[in-house]
Amino acid sequence: MKNIIRNRRIRNRYDEFYKKYFGGFTLNADENLFIRIADTFYDVISSSQRSIRGTNAENEYYLSENDILKTRNILGKDILQKNFFNTRFGKVKVYDFISDLTIVDVKFNSTDKNSVRKVLANELKRFMQQETVYLLGIKMGLQHSEKVRSELAPWKDNLLAQLYKNSFNKDIIITDAEVENYYNKKISDSLEIKGLNIETISSSDLDQMKVILDSVNKGESFQKIASVLKNENEIKTDTISDYDNLKIFGKASDIIAGLDAGDIYGPVSTANGYTLVKVITKSNIPDSTHEEILREKDNIQRKLFNKRLNAMLQDSTIRLANKYGVSINNNFLYSESYSDVNLFVHKYLGFGGRMAAVPFTTPFYEWYYIWKSNSGQNP
Repeated sequence: MKNIIRNRRIRNRYDEFYKKYFGGFTLNADENLFIRIADTFYDVISSSQRSIRGTNAENEYYLSENDILKTRNILGKDILQKNFFNTRFGKVKVYDFISDLTIVDVKFNSTDKNSVRKVLANELKRFMQQETVYLLGIKMGLQHSEKVRSELAPWKDNLLAQLYKNSFNKDIIITDAEVENYYNKKISDSLEIKGLNIETISSSDLDQMKVILDSVNKGESFQKIASVLKNENEIKTDTISDYDNLKIFGKASDIIAGLDAGDIYGPVSTANGYTLVKVITKSNIPDSTHEEILREKDNIQRKLFNKRLNAMLQDSTIRLANKYGVSINNNFLYSESYSDVNLFVHKYLGFGGRMAAVPFTTPFYEWYYIWKSNSGQNP
């Protein structure tokens, strides 16, 4: 009974607060500015998708810090400093809204222009509500409260860690060839990767490779070029039916996997010098199997992305640990009591607001054992 009465009184206080500070006031953002911002994001996202072979507007897309920085640079200082909307407690600039997007996950299920505008409109609505309450808190001087300062401290550390983690996203590109290879090895027991019958010509001399390229551009065959240059031993043919065998070509392996019969690519820097690759024949995946891969594509891309991101974070963390050092207070760690109960606590802020009671991070500790092992210390 006490809880029911208390909750009713809290709701009444909320209503009084809303009427006092927000009643009778409508927030309106500058429509022309919003369209310009949204369309700039659309152009940046489209450009990013074109740079990744095989993506289109039907694929889901997560906004990256790189996209936001590009958009900010395109808009320029004059646009960023314009007033986007006015609250009762202060003006809010375009820069503030763009910056807010760096700390939230913005997902586009489709990236056509209307979808981009719709998603950003929802983000703007959320931001306008939060910014109004924030500015009111500033006006009331809550930012100087010791309680507020102490509760913000762990969130600041968590935010900086998340921004650092997200900075790796732009460096991770999952190609169709990698998706097919994962499907072959992890999902399908019968499918063989499309085979590539390739021919290569190599040289350790970069100047000679330029001569080879000129001859190839004239339509001469690898065999004829090799006979003229008297390096027939550098001509090789091979049939590759396993994606991993292309790894000898490094980062170019993804591009080579996507070549069609007759295509020539290179020169590629390899352990033996420089190599040109020509696809003689190529076997294609059956349409039925291709449809299966498409159905699994999003899940596979997500798994491969997370795996690569975790590896990059692990390597980076070890480098930082070597540079700055790290220590764990074992006395404090083992003095605490722990349970096996899975618990997640929310803090209700009122006015429809809710957040995690403490910053939540994904468990990430494997790097520590690798670091200790390499440093010669027992973990």
